[in-house]
Parts: sequence; C-alpha cells; structure tokens
Amino acid sequence: MPTSTLNLDAIDLSDEKLKRLAGTSAFHRGYSYYKQDPQLVYKIKGTKVSANVSGTYAYQQQLTFALQGVDGHCSCPASENIDFCKHCVAVVLAVRESQATSTITKNPKVSAKLKELDTLQRFLGKLERSELEISLLKLISEDKAQFSQWALRAHNALNPVDAKFLKKKITQAFPINKHLHRYSQVGQYFAQAEPIIDLLLEQREGLSTDALFSLTDYALTRLDKALQTVDDSGGYRFHCQDSLSQLFIQGVEAKQFGLQELVAFLLTKFKENNEIAPDVPDAYQHLLGDEGLHAFYQALLLLWRNTPVPSATEKCSETWDENSHYHLFFYQLNNHARQTKNLDLLIELQQRNARTASDFANLLDFLIEANEWERAAITLKRAQKCKDSHYVANQLLNSEIKLLIQEEKYTQAYSLLGQAFSTKPSLYWYKKMHQFSEQYSYNPVPQSVNFEPQTILNQLKERQQEDPLNQFTFSRLILDILFYHQRYSEVLKIEAQDKLPKEYLSRLIDAYPASPDVTLPLYEKLVAAYVRFSDNEHYRQAISVLITAKRVCLTPESKSQFSLLLERITITYKAKRNFIKFLKEACL
Repeated sequence: MPTSTLNLDAIDLSDEKLKRLAGTSAFHRGYSYYKQDPQLVYKIKGTKVSANVSGTYAYQQQLTFALQGVDGHCSCPASENIDFCKHCVAVVLAVRESQATSTITKNPKVSAKLKELDTLQRFLGKLERSELEISLLKLISEDKAQFSQWALRAHNALNPVDAKFLKKKITQAFPINKHLHRYSQVGQYFAQAEPIIDLLLEQREGLSTDALFSLTDYALTRLDKALQTVDDSGGYRFHCQDSLSQLFIQGVEAKQFGLQELVAFLLTKFKENNEIAPDVPDAYQHLLGDEGLHAFYQALLLLWRNTPVPSATEKCSETWDENSHYHLFFYQLNNHARQTKNLDLLIELQQRNARTASDFANLLDFLIEANEWERAAITLKRAQKCKDSHYVANQLLNSEIKLLIQEEKYTQAYSLLGQAFSTKPSLYWYKKMHQFSEQYSYNPVPQSVNFEPQTILNQLKERQQEDPLNQFTFSRLILDILFYHQRYSEVLKIEAQDKLPKEYLSRLIDAYPASPDVTLPLYEKLVAAYVRFSDNEHYRQAISVLITAKRVCLTPESKSQFSLLLERITITYKAKRNFIKFLKEACL
C-alpha cells in the first residue's frame, strides 16, 4: 500500500507504454506478479517510488515518475540496477491502480508542472506549423528508438506496402553475430526489433499471400541465426517469436496446400530444425488432420530408413552436422511411437539405432519388458559380440538370466549367478542368488553352485584368509550378508573380537532398540569413532549419539550404566576441550 499520493494525470502509464519500456514478455510476467500481490508495499517521496517485490528472492525497485513517463531500475539480475524489469512493471501497475482509486485524488491540486504543461500547450498552439515540424524533427532525431518508430510510421503512411522495404527492416531488426549476453543488452536488442515486427503485423492485410509467407519465413530464419550469439535466457524474444509464429501458421494456411504438398512442405521445414519456428508437426495438426498426421510420420519414417546410421566410433561433436538429420528423425519418431504406444515402430527404431553394447543392453531390457523373447535372444548375442560389452556386463548377465528362466533353464541360470558371485563377490549378486533359490525350486543342485548361506559365508572366510589384499572387502561382505539375514548375534561376536566400522555399529544398535545392556557398549564405541576425527562437526555427532543412548536407558540399572559410560568418556577425552564443552552444554 502507498504511504502517500502521487499525481499521475499527465503521465502515460498505459500497458503499451510499459510494454515498450520493459518488453512484452517482461510486461506479462510483471502483470502476473502484480496479480499475485495487488496490495504490494511501496513508498512515495515526491516523484520517486521505492518498493520491494519478491520473486525468487526479495528485490528492491527505485522508480522515478516524470512528464516524459516512468523510469527506474531493480536489484534483480535481469535489471542489474539499470534496466526496467518485470518487478518494476509490477510496482507501476500497483501505483497506477492505487492512484486511480484513491479518494485523495478526487480533488487533486494542480501541480506546478501541470500549470507549466498547460502554458506550454497554449504556446505551441500559437506557433507556425513549420516551426513545430523543425522542433519535432530535432527531438525525434536525438532519440534513436523514437526516430526508428517515427520513420516506420512515416513510410507506412506515405508509401504503399513494400515487401522489399519490410525485408530490409527485418534484416536490420535481427543483426547476427552480436554476441550479447547481459540482460540489459539483450533486452535493448529485442526492444528495437519489436516495432518492426509490429509493423509486419500491421501490414499483413496489404501483402500478398506469397509475400507474407516469404517475409515471415525469412524473419524466423533470421531470428534463429541471431539467437546463436544472443543469450536470451530472460525471454525478451517471446513477443517477436510468438507474433512471427502466428503469422507463419496463418501464411501456411493461406497457401491452401493440398495434403501431400503440405506434408512435403512440413518435412522440408522439419529438416531445417529451426528451434524458433512453430513446432512441426504439432503446430499444424489443425491443417493436417489425422490422415495428414499419419502421412507425415510415414514419410518421416521412410526418410529415416534411407538415412545412413552414424558409426559407433564417430564422435558426436565432430559428426553432428553430418548426421543431424538421422538423430532429428529418430528422436521425433521415437517420441511419436511412445505417445501412440506403437511397439513395432519402437522396436524397429531401437534395433536400427543400437550401435554400442550399452545401446543393445537397453534394447534388450526393452524387448524383455515387452515379452519379445525371440528378438531379445538375438539382441543378447549381438550385445555380447560388442567390443565394449564389459562396460555393461552386469546388465547383460541379468538379461541372460531372465531369458534362461523364460526358457525354464533354471540350472543354467543358477550357474550363471554362481559364476558372477564367484568372479566378483558382492551383496548385489548374493541377494540375486538367495532370492532366486527361494523363488525357483529345482533338482538336482549343480555341484558348482551352493546357495546355502552358511556355506557361502564359510567360503568367503576362506578367501579372506587366502587373499590378504582384499581382506577388507571380504569382511564387509560377510557383515552385509549377516545383516541381510538378520543374524545379529553373529555380528555381535565379530564385534567383540574386532572393531566394526561406525556405519555397522549404527546398524547393530538399530537391531536392538530396547536392549541398553547390549547397545551401551556399542554406543560407547560409536562415540569413540566420531571423537577420533577431532573436529567440531564430529564432536556434535558424538553428543547426538550420547543423547540417543540416554533415551533408551529407562531402568535404574541402565541409567547407572549410562552414568558410568559418561564418566569413562569424560576421563578418556578430557584433552578434547571442545568435545568436553559440548558434553557439558548437553547436560547429560
């Protein structure tokens, strides 16, 4: 809400004025901000207004109102304390609405500036037309934006519609290779282009169908090239882009193509891959209809089939231009196939596109999910022959096991799992083995594979002794398997003989939530593991462990044990002054 009033009678604060000042896209976003908070707070001091509008963060705006209009800046990145942004638009809209409804302005006092304006108006009325023309020309020539707009208005009024003139202006509107990256630079770039695009909109009725179509196509191409070196992450281009896209679709409609002509034309535009132009074919569905859309994708599929598949050894960065059509066709067809749930097309696309072992592995998963077992078996063989198949060995092995199960070859599937676990022991493969043995019953058991958990644990212990370099890996895996089967008593025995890593101590504590006689020694060791780091962060984690330990001590005996634990910790770590300080602050 305002803290005072401001007389806006003589100031142009129209939507069009604000669009020219901030840009159309910024105006619409500012309007959204205003609608979200129409009572936003601002302060008025003379002709200056200060406000705070919250976007992603809270930003400050400083605006100045004068007879020439409003100007200002904001602390947001888009403004950089220079430009008029969407937050400034929101403030002006709030000021405009508040001043329009203010009861104080029912009997406004005539300001000194308004008196001067009235005097100036009467004075200008007495001047000769020639004097006024000279003065106006001078003022216009001193303002680049005003000069451009007045020149366009003059040409429009004094000359018939001229396609060559409009094309020249479009070229001027979108200069290329400008390398603009700052919000202020990009905003000014498109602010100068918008009047020219607006002129094209005004002149469309006087242009022939071919001329309008050609000019709009040229403008979209020019804009696309310009954006290769203009970073419009702020969205300043949207007014130009939306206007041109609308005109282009109207131009295509006015051409009255036959269905096959329209399909051929859209394929040509699609291959151009203009990211600014209307999306092909989505933007033209009302012209294509179901029959035309089907014809478009059939023609696109034929094009893709006739386009050479890029080699798997080619680097994308080096060959993208050469192979861009292949990738462009593929992604469009793939999206269409997924949307229409066309399984046959999806399989054809993935099969032809697969070049690396990873591609074949993903295709294999897709085929198995689709119950295409025969194709999956062929794809597995192709994947295994790839030179880079070792990168996706686990994925291929999982798929091979699924294929063997489908063929009810359970013995071979078990053997594969056993080989995988033996080659690279891990909890992942152990879980696969255990789940497999519970899900499928078979007889006899192959001698090379034994799924008895205790037998596997014994084998791991033997390998642990035989391979000292991997002793740590085997000891961790043994613990993981014991936790997996919830054999906590055995973990306690291991803990009594050797130190457990702190993450295993935490898991073991969680296994005995209501047994302080079991967990208090574990809590003490966990505290020691944290304090050993000798930094404040780990000291606080150790205190948190002690707080948790105290909560589980509910009986007099357990409380007494906890007190003894605290005494031992205090004596042991008395040299850790910060830790002792945190311990005292915790009041345990």
